[in-house]
Amino acid sequence: MSRIHLAGAALAVATALVATGCGGGPNTGGKATPGASASSVFSKDVTGTLRTSGFNPSDEVGQSRADFAASKLGGLKVDMDTTNFDPQKFAARAAAGQAPDLIQVERNVVATFAAKNLIIPLDQCYALWGVTPNQQYYQSTIDDVTYDGQVFAVPQPSASATSSRAPPPSA
Repeated sequence: MSRIHLAGAALAVATALVATGCGGGPNTGGKATPGASASSVFSKDVTGTLRTSGFNPSDEVGQSRADFAASKLGGLKVDMDTTNFDPQKFAARAAAGQAPDLIQVERNVVATFAAKNLIIPLDQCYALWGVTPNQQYYQSTIDDVTYDGQVFAVPQPSASATSSRAPPPSA
């Protein structure tokens, strides 16, 4: 299995992945970066700790995907917060510069978070990994996670947010 597929497994942990933009990353020293330029945070160098939030405690599939990705991507540790996603808690953590790297959310909240600069667009991440969202996913799901002409999540049955350090899943 290619490194891209394995890295994609890390993102497939959630229903839809959304880059939080406040979670920091290798280029931010872990500091909050609301509205950060996606080109400054995405990299194929997947290392460090991927902090996640919003994964249901009984999400065995998500946990097994996180474990698999961490085992295949040397240097990547997945730290899963297994509490249900709370939008108010997330907004407060983002304001304090302590937002996770990856969140699982319903697709219907992606545009709201994008409008408030709580998440960052993934267009540069998709491009980095050679993924064309409207060819990879159903158009209706891409529409759900698009705001102001930019794609802000990796759609799945719900929606999730992705880390600025992890690539989107590929076919």
